[in-house]
Formats: sequence, structure tokens, C-alpha cells
Amino acid sequence: MAKRITKNMFLFSLCIVSLIMIILAINYWNQGSAAKPSNRTPIMIVNSKDNNHKPMKTVLNRDGAPEAIKVTIKKNNNFSIDHNHRINGSHPVILLDFQKNYSGNKSEMIVNIINYLHNKYHYQKFDSIGFDDNSINLFTAFTSHQIDSKVKLNRFISIASDFKQINFNESKNKFNKNVKVLNVYGKINKKVNSDGVVFNKNSQRLKYAVNNHDNYQEAKLKGKSASHQSIVKNPVLFRIVSRFIFDD
Repeated sequence: MAKRITKNMFLFSLCIVSLIMIILAINYWNQGSAAKPSNRTPIMIVNSKDNNHKPMKTVLNRDGAPEAIKVTIKKNNNFSIDHNHRINGSHPVILLDFQKNYSGNKSEMIVNIINYLHNKYHYQKFDSIGFDDNSINLFTAFTSHQIDSKVKLNRFISIASDFKQINFNESKNKFNKNVKVLNVYGKINKKVNSDGVVFNKNSQRLKYAVNNHDNYQEAKLKGKSASHQSIVKNPVLFRIVSRFIFDD
């Protein structure tokens, strides 16, 4: 009887030790995984009330498949994340979907989401594309100095955006010298230097945010298809953006 008890105690102790070793191994693996940076460069797009982001999202996915990550932001500043297998691609598309009743500070929310994505998926750098006010929100987020220092903005694309209210004399409103910037705007006819909503000179002010002017490009599209509402559906825009993002 005593031998049987001793044997059972030994087996029980062995199980406990094995369980502890497994837990420690899993914890070690998770820590190593969390510390390993991702070599992927996600492309972040913010939705718009008119769904103007949809054509661009399709172009960036190339085969028309859904975005890799969809972040749904609710009016109470909570957000949920859905992702699919495309997350393993070299340029997974991330859609920030602000609900129609959202009235909070979008730039601050974008900062929180970027930090969350960095911690969860270990992204070290981002490309971002913004149309109209969403470009301003992305710009403010990425120049806020509130994003984790390990996270870098790689490319910034602004489409038909008005930077009139941004004070570029303030050092905080400057991109890192390594950020590549593409600024696209429209001119609807020879008589008007605007896309019908935003004056070209106000869009062009973005150049003052770039310290290294070799990293700044402008593209002025012309005609009816370059109007404020039509430019995001312009095939020329698709080619310019695709080349800027994918042709290193």
C-alpha cells in the first residue's frame, strides 16, 4: 500500500512538473513571437460617408477581395476587429470603418487603433491613403507623436484634401524625413484652379510637411473625372497610386 501511494505521488508530481514546463514553454514562445516584428506593410484606408474609399480598396487588393482587416469604430469609441487569411499578404489592406453616428475625435481614435494593431500584429510600418477630411485625420494621427515609437509611417497618399487649416510652421506638423508622400488633386477646367470644392493651392500646402523634398510627389488630374467627387473613381488615379505603393 505504501509503495502504491509513493508511486501515485511520484506520478502526480511528474504531471505537475510537466504542466509547469509546458506553460513556461508556451509563455516563452508567445513572448518571442510578440517581440518579433512583422515585415509586412499594411495599407490603411479610412471609410467615407459616400463610400468613396471602395474603388481604391478594390485596386489595392488587386483581385477585388475583401480587406484583410476591418476595424469597426462605434460611437462610444469602442472598436471591433475582423480579419481573414489576407492578413498574411505583404500589403494587407486595413479598413477603418467609422460608423455614421460617430462624433468623436477621429485622429485620436486612429492613434489608438494603430497602437493596438502594432501590439496585436506586430506591424512596424504603415502606408496610408486618405481622401478629403480623412487625409487630414490620418496626417494628424501620424504626426501626433502619440504613436508607439517603434511604428513608422512609410508612405502617405493624400487625395483631394484641403490643408488650409494646418500650420506647417509648427514642428509637430512635419513628417519624418523618410516618409514618401504622394499628393493628388484635381483641376476641373482651365478657368478654375480647383476640383470644384478644394482649391489646388490648399491641397499643395502638404508639401510643407515634407522635410526631404525628394520624397514628395504631386499629381494633378484634369477634367470632369478629376472633380472632387469623381477623382476617387478615376482610372488614372488608380494607376498612380498602385505604382507609388507597389513599385519600389
